[in-house]
Amino acid sequence: MMKSVSLIAKQAFSLARNNAILGSDKGFTCAFQQFKLKSSVASSISTPPASYSTKVAPAPVTDSFEDDLANLGRSREKIEVDGIKLNWDKAGNGPHTVLCLPGIIGCIQVDYGVLFKKMNKEKFTIVSWDPPGYGLSRPPDRDFSGEFYRRDAHLVVKLMEKLGYDKFSILGWSNGGVTGGYLAADFPDRVENLVTWGAHAYADERAVMFSRMMGNLEMWSEKMKAPMLAMYGEEYLLKLLKDWADNVEEFHKKGEDTGFKTGLPKIKCPTLVIHGEEDPVLGVEHAEFMHKHIKNSTLYVMPKAKHNLHLRFTDEFLTLVEKFLLKQ
Repeated sequence: MMKSVSLIAKQAFSLARNNAILGSDKGFTCAFQQFKLKSSVASSISTPPASYSTKVAPAPVTDSFEDDLANLGRSREKIEVDGIKLNWDKAGNGPHTVLCLPGIIGCIQVDYGVLFKKMNKEKFTIVSWDPPGYGLSRPPDRDFSGEFYRRDAHLVVKLMEKLGYDKFSILGWSNGGVTGGYLAADFPDRVENLVTWGAHAYADERAVMFSRMMGNLEMWSEKMKAPMLAMYGEEYLLKLLKDWADNVEEFHKKGEDTGFKTGLPKIKCPTLVIHGEEDPVLGVEHAEFMHKHIKNSTLYVMPKAKHNLHLRFTDEFLTLVEKFLLKQ
């Protein structure tokens, strides 16, 4: 089966490359059901705000990010957990603590800057981190071996303990949604609510193809590629993408996503599963699977939205999420 997947991915990659050269947007339907590579990659790794900088800002720590996000994720002193110095940040002083978990190769500012700016900070305290090997939580290099999502879940719980947060809700985007699922299943007494969007419920052929195609930086837009190269450098960025793709393929080949699937029924907290109607990265069946196997869950398909729906439809997203969190 994997041989055929590789062949399809190669054909889709060739077709995508040819259409990019010709300036056409039409050729990315091969193997993806109108899957457009450029929008897919841009959806999976968001374009940073204009204020994004890879330099650590000397400005004083502040809990207000309304006017300037330049220092977000760059001003707090790192906290050491299990020998790893973890980068983190927070905003607001509300009674309801929300932990935001980034997606693949994501970091606080790129993935959640807009939520730090717009989320109600009188009602919520917003916390986020750079997972090990991502953003400014380096060293070490990212380790994609085994159940790395679960490792992240257990590590971030320890980080939250050190920050003084015993209970909290979770917002998990894409890969962060998988980490959030593990966290809610393994630590049910800690998690008050879970919100996921763009999260794979299992590894499938589409995920394998997408992860492989992301590894070709020639297909990335310059606007999206530049800040990632500034953050990671080309060598490490390519290593991140290759190691991640290898892991996704291994998960699919060996069925190593079983731990996540069997853990879904263990999630007891109220859960909101969101899916973008036009998400090119994964189909609605993943959201439906999670909804089916998480007892106390609600499924919402956002019209016209893609993978990065919280960035493109921020106001609608926050209206939906804040209402869900506050009514529990």
